[in-house]
Amino acid sequence: ACPIPDSVEFDAAAAIGLSYLTAYFALVVRGKMQPGEVVLINGASSGVGVAAVALARALGAEIVLGGLTTPAKSASAMAAGADGVIDLTADDLRDSLRAQVAAATGGRGVDLAVDLVGGGVFDATLRAIADEGRAVVTGFTSGTIPSVKTNYLLVKNISVVGLTVAAYMRAYSPEIARAQTAIFDLVLAGKIDPNIKQRFPFERYMDGLMLIKERKVVGKSVLLM
Repeated sequence: ACPIPDSVEFDAAAAIGLSYLTAYFALVVRGKMQPGEVVLINGASSGVGVAAVALARALGAEIVLGGLTTPAKSASAMAAGADGVIDLTADDLRDSLRAQVAAATGGRGVDLAVDLVGGGVFDATLRAIADEGRAVVTGFTSGTIPSVKTNYLLVKNISVVGLTVAAYMRAYSPEIARAQTAIFDLVLAGKIDPNIKQRFPFERYMDGLMLIKERKVVGKSVLLM
């Protein structure tokens, strides 16, 4: 449990809670993000994805790219602070993703990729990572768990790490409180936003669940108790 600052409302704290916490751990704790880096967030229209885009921008990334499996949701990634979007539905993604990233970064590539999608998207992402870049695996929304092609890691000295915040919670890690404090500080400074798009009274919980089922959620939806 972490205390909520007096000036942060309960619905905002709920929306910030797990999504921003996961994004912070992916970027900072596991990804070792530094200001001035190029950051790619795959799955950038999801709650965690939008949070990661906003956090990367707030923490000083030079270029933030949002990878989207639903290109029609590009507005949400751009509104969160992305400099451009990567179409993860493009034909021949293994080459297309790298070409899109090269065009967006002047050929530099990605310093840090946070992947929420898995499958062929992760495989293609490794090809777009710059020398000594890092990739953080934090989900498989595609439904397919990829295998890491270690020749990519060897040739460009790439690091791949995993993240599940639940492991830190089970261990009662002090990192949780430190991360949550840092996130609330960014909220209070006006650098990030809870990104709440819908608020439902609790008796309409099924409406909220249907939005998830139909993949219509952009940002966060909150049930009000």
